[in-house]
Amino acid sequence: MRLARFLLTILVSLCTIFFLSSPAQASDAPAKRIDAGNASSVYIDSAGKLWASRDTFYYEGEKNRPAMIAKNVIAVSTSQGESTVYFITRDHTLWGYGSGTYGQLGKEKDFSPTPEPLLKNIVFIDAGHDTPFAIDEKGQLWTWGNDNPAKGKSTLIQASVPAFPAGPVKMADNIVQVSSSLSHTLALAKDGTLLAWGDNPGGEIGDGTITNRTHPVTVDISTLNGRKIVKITTRFGESFALTDDGTLWNWGQSYTIPAEPGAGFPRLKPEKITYLDNVADVALGWGHILVLKKDKTVWIAGTGKMLNRDMEYEKIMYEERQTFLSMHGGKPDEETGDDDSLNDTSDDRFREIVHRWHSPRKIATNIAEITSGQNHILLRKTNGTVIGCGANFAGELGIPNKGKQVYFTFVTLPVPR
Repeated sequence: MRLARFLLTILVSLCTIFFLSSPAQASDAPAKRIDAGNASSVYIDSAGKLWASRDTFYYEGEKNRPAMIAKNVIAVSTSQGESTVYFITRDHTLWGYGSGTYGQLGKEKDFSPTPEPLLKNIVFIDAGHDTPFAIDEKGQLWTWGNDNPAKGKSTLIQASVPAFPAGPVKMADNIVQVSSSLSHTLALAKDGTLLAWGDNPGGEIGDGTITNRTHPVTVDISTLNGRKIVKITTRFGESFALTDDGTLWNWGQSYTIPAEPGAGFPRLKPEKITYLDNVADVALGWGHILVLKKDKTVWIAGTGKMLNRDMEYEKIMYEERQTFLSMHGGKPDEETGDDDSLNDTSDDRFREIVHRWHSPRKIATNIAEITSGQNHILLRKTNGTVIGCGANFAGELGIPNKGKQVYFTFVTLPVPR
């Protein structure tokens, strides 16, 4: 009997320890360890330390090298508009720092160089453009910040948060994932229902209309034929959904994706992107789509002067420019392959060459996680190292030379003192 009681006591203790060390997660989406925003980069290392591109957030120290911001971090998101970063610590506290121009930090201040606690019991954060969205442990979706179309209007009874002067608005219940752009917002419910609100001139809401929606409406996902949505993501005028069978779906007025054969724009309901399959994750830039496939390879497609080309493509671009200038009485460049010289021309005919569509191509292998800013990308390899390429004007890649980086470079984190 004593032995049985002893074993029962041990079992209860172990269960208690497991319960205390495993906080409940309301979100089905995996937490981000890397994220890229508008001229900003953030990264959570294996010890839970949060690092950020230093120039963007005015931290003291060596220029263009990442700075350690916080410890015990489990999730991070950086905005695509003003430079604001949000992160969640192990105790489910949401923190923020950077720009507070539109009330993104919940207080009347334009900028905070150091992190400040914002909300408790938060398990998911999407920084959006300038309007963040947070999901708490109960699945309640909250928003604050810039009063743009993506913020929407709520019909729910609101609860006051005295310590948060900006007054977060409760938008929905039972939410597990959210993605917001400058134009609109998507929210995925626990039962698989997809909600949307905001501007809708191109059908990005996905309810079969082009009517703007100030309140959440249900997206028509009948075209998915029962597939389960595992990730949602947005950019201005466009919506994307990744389903459990590895297919990627898109709707809205696409500015960067060619129409499927026999189809056109706007897309008022989700339509399958047929040239991308076996997709495990997706990230969006200004004009490109970055895809992580289930075999750990990364592919890129779309338009964009910074990212969607390698050195061979840049050489071709230079040769085309020289031919173009010679044919139209211009003087050929003395320097080769420079992004700035490529974009100096004001002739629309050459600009069409720079921004033309490029089909998907493989750019990396052995990748565990992807993210994209407007003009730079970061990849976390399966061995934990981080590589990046693209714009580095604000130290996004953590390397000394400003400008662009065509080849991938390792993002080196300094050893904290």
